[in-house]
Amino acid sequence: MKVFSLYFKILRYNKMGILSYLLVFLLIFLLISSSVKQDLPSSRLHTVEPKIQVNDHDQTELSQHFKAYLLKDAQAPETELAEDKETIKQALYSDALDYMLVIPAGFTDSLQEDGEYLDLITYPSSHGGVASSIEMKIVSYVQNWDRIAKTFGGNPQGEDLARALKLLDEVLAVEVEMYTHTGQTSEVENDQLIGLAYYLSYLTYIITAVSFLIVGRAIVSLENPLTRRRDVVSGFSEGQRTVQLFIASYLSVTLVWFLMIVVCFFLVGWNVLSLEATPLMILSSFCHMLAIVSLTLFLCHLFPTDSAVSFMSNLVSLFLAFSSGTFVPAEFLWEPFHKMSSLFPTFWDVQNQTQVMHNILAGNKLAPYYQSLAIMVGMGLVYFCLTLIHRHFKAGQVVA
Repeated sequence: MKVFSLYFKILRYNKMGILSYLLVFLLIFLLISSSVKQDLPSSRLHTVEPKIQVNDHDQTELSQHFKAYLLKDAQAPETELAEDKETIKQALYSDALDYMLVIPAGFTDSLQEDGEYLDLITYPSSHGGVASSIEMKIVSYVQNWDRIAKTFGGNPQGEDLARALKLLDEVLAVEVEMYTHTGQTSEVENDQLIGLAYYLSYLTYIITAVSFLIVGRAIVSLENPLTRRRDVVSGFSEGQRTVQLFIASYLSVTLVWFLMIVVCFFLVGWNVLSLEATPLMILSSFCHMLAIVSLTLFLCHLFPTDSAVSFMSNLVSLFLAFSSGTFVPAEFLWEPFHKMSSLFPTFWDVQNQTQVMHNILAGNKLAPYYQSLAIMVGMGLVYFCLTLIHRHFKAGQVVA
């Protein structure tokens, strides 16, 4: 365990710098926790009516009823917005609008076709509680209408349509009343999930920066030509060095990740572990951490210098965080800049953390989540293999 032991000796030698780095992050976590708990989006729904705009291009009795249902207990924005992406983004960013929904022509017909995809155009704000609440209302409306319509032959018209809409109002009113009686628990759980998603998204930056700091420093020392030549001459094979270096790298960052996860649960609440979305969010964060360690190993093998490690720990990690939507919601980023970040695992983890909670609450399929998970695992394997290839070609230079 020669390289393994030396790896952790190097970490102990640099422990004050690493600990101070982690303490700064923990302090930021605590400050974020304080601000988030004071203004969680789901709590905001109870004190302020969300600003919603619904544009109805179908103009049928059912679409108008759907629009009225969504606008109930909500307020319209001060000025009606045109259906222009940039205008809507600006309104969402400035809190002039919380949610915009466009009902396309043919909406009523699509509800009458089993298995037809409901093509609604939505523009949610970055406030997760608002988006979750409205999306749950949309799903509830469509599911209840589907059941009621079938009792009237699937396509009620005239008086049957009036009776069906009246029955739908009664069913939706019962659902609202049930939520009122059980809403305290749902509100707390929703607050916790929003907080957890926020922390895990921010954790992507911490893990990226710390990985370069921990793994990078060790590689600079261990991959020094004199150190490698001494190991090989003493009979310690390159294969043994590689195995121990990789194990030590993944283990050291995993320990830091685990520490940060524990801190997250202290801040958010341990009972969040019982919620359906939590294991999925933790799994995504774990896969991101492994992929980032693989990326760190590859880049630090390409540029094994102290200056390069410092550059990557600071600027590269900040670039990945900003471009992926860690610090700024993705809808407010320049689209080409945001899409460019999809070449790295951080993009896919942030996407999972912000979407998996809403998908579960709205009853949507989790296929996009598993796709993002597979992409992160694939990226990690690619970086891992590239590092092995680089070490293989470099091994012949050690005794040259």
